[in-house]
Amino acid sequence: ETSAPEPQPHQILTESLRPKPRPEQQVTKTAPSPKPPSAAPKVSERAKGSAKASNKSAGTSQAPTQSVERAGVLKQATAAWGGKIRHAIERKKFYPNGTRASGTVVIALVVAQNGALRSAQVYKSSNDGRLDQAALSAVKRARFPAAPKELTQSSYTFQIPIRLGQK
Repeated sequence: ETSAPEPQPHQILTESLRPKPRPEQQVTKTAPSPKPPSAAPKVSERAKGSAKASNKSAGTSQAPTQSVERAGVLKQATAAWGGKIRHAIERKKFYPNGTRASGTVVIALVVAQNGALRSAQVYKSSNDGRLDQAALSAVKRARFPAAPKELTQSSYTFQIPIRLGQK
């Protein structure tokens, strides 16, 4: 027979579980030496996701921080605009008559900064031509909003999945 282990009396901790503080470093102020732009440190992918945290580092160049913050703003603006474009397409889609198929079509589209559709094509087929055509038709009928002011390129490419099926 295996018996359960005897309960041990509770141990009283006499030491803190917190890590010991690091010794303070002596900070001496020196005149910053100008660095050429090419000597700027490369920004890691992790830093791109936490641009605000990099503002707190003292003594570093502000150029990488600003470019990381700008990249974050651009990514956010592009995602928001893409969501509005997707919504406009969803409002115009319809299920084609004469088919019982369902599937997802991925459409690659190029939208101008002013919201005009420049091109649209099937990027990934649903394997049913009627569904593919219905998705393309929805894209062509939709009216897209203009790009946010942060987006300054003349046009942007999106790959939008469109789910079609019987309701």
